[in-house]
Amino acid sequence: MKKTCPACGRPVTDEAKEFCPACEKLDLSASKFTKEDFELVSQMVSERLKADWKFKAQIVFFAFGSVFTLVLLVISLIDAVVGFNLKESMQRHFQHQEQEAKQRIDERLESLDEDVKKTLAQLEVQMRSNITRNFEAPAIQAIIEDVAKVESKGILDAEVRPAVDSFREDAVFVRTIARAQAFDFKAYQRLLEIGAQTNDNASLANQVVSEIDRLLQRGRSEILGKTRYAIFSGTNFYGGPFTSDELALGFQSVQQDKSILNREGFVNTVKDLKEPMFLHRLIEFFVNETDLEVADRLAMAISGITKQDFGPRDFARIQTWWNLHKNEYTNWPFSEFDLGFDGFGMGRFAGAAGALRKVLTFDPSADMSRALAITSYFEQGETNQALELAKGFKNPTGRWAELAGAITELHTGNVSNATVRLVDFTRKNPTMKLLPKEGLTLWKKIDWQLFHKLAPSEKPLD
Repeated sequence: MKKTCPACGRPVTDEAKEFCPACEKLDLSASKFTKEDFELVSQMVSERLKADWKFKAQIVFFAFGSVFTLVLLVISLIDAVVGFNLKESMQRHFQHQEQEAKQRIDERLESLDEDVKKTLAQLEVQMRSNITRNFEAPAIQAIIEDVAKVESKGILDAEVRPAVDSFREDAVFVRTIARAQAFDFKAYQRLLEIGAQTNDNASLANQVVSEIDRLLQRGRSEILGKTRYAIFSGTNFYGGPFTSDELALGFQSVQQDKSILNREGFVNTVKDLKEPMFLHRLIEFFVNETDLEVADRLAMAISGITKQDFGPRDFARIQTWWNLHKNEYTNWPFSEFDLGFDGFGMGRFAGAAGALRKVLTFDPSADMSRALAITSYFEQGETNQALELAKGFKNPTGRWAELAGAITELHTGNVSNATVRLVDFTRKNPTMKLLPKEGLTLWKKIDWQLFHKLAPSEKPLD
């Protein structure tokens, strides 16, 4: 009897076949696989798997291959039955799914991008806030200040300071020129220093100095008729001649005098005297002088005594020369004179006479000191000493000799005649400091009734 495949129903003509030749899926063997056989085979397979890993791998590979083959078979069958329409439909479906997935991915990426931007913005705000808070901390501020100082110092040193210094130097140079042209002696000396350098201002400095020197030279040629020294008292003035000690008395006051003309006139008068013992004071005067024209006159006076050719531009050369030769010149006795003059004014006649006598030892031509010493001796009752000194006036007809003669007559002769002489002397010499004044011990012997009668409207000046 022919076999029939219970799966597909087709007849199997070859009875030796154990599988259907049509579907190849159904076992046509008449023998049955019992439960005991299944358990036995299972046990054998299990033991074989435990004993041989290669067999186990083959079984797994075989199973996987069978499943994969089955899947391919199914796909082949579907493709054969449905055809290319299903393929196209599946492709469209997958493309649609791909586009939707891509769109969702793009939307998600865009959303993530926005989230990242917001997060970064928040982080930036937080970082700035943290930095600000940290910068407010004293330690951080101190560090920033130190760094700023270093940086600013570097900028100042490298860029700003050179420009400022250059501008300042130019401004100082311009002011120096203006001051020198206004006969500022110190500015003139500064121009001489600049002229000796090699910078851009040297040429201009020398040009200005040359112009100033021409003006000074022009003034030197007019020196005798330009300015002379004078003593003023009210509307009265005395223009000389002056004794050496009168000029010695004027050195200190004239150096402090703000009047340039008066200082210039004083130096001109000292220059004409050509007193070598004044050289010490003239050098000192020159070194401390601030007016160029006065300094020029001082240089002329120094040149006249030293027989050198000095000018105001020889400031350094004069000092160098003086350091080498000052021991060759005796200084006028200024300290002895000050002691005697002050002592006479305070009525200390003994000390005054001794100090003034020392002055005369150095300078016998000091007629003012001689007159004061004669008066001091008379006040002490030392008539012989006074009369001896009265013989030595350099100018016997000068005002100091005339005053000493009236005082001598007041102490040794006719008081009335002496009073008349003193009235006449006061009228002719209103600028003198040593004039009769009622109430002073020095003038107690004057006939004041007669004095006021002869000069009722005139009062002696201090």
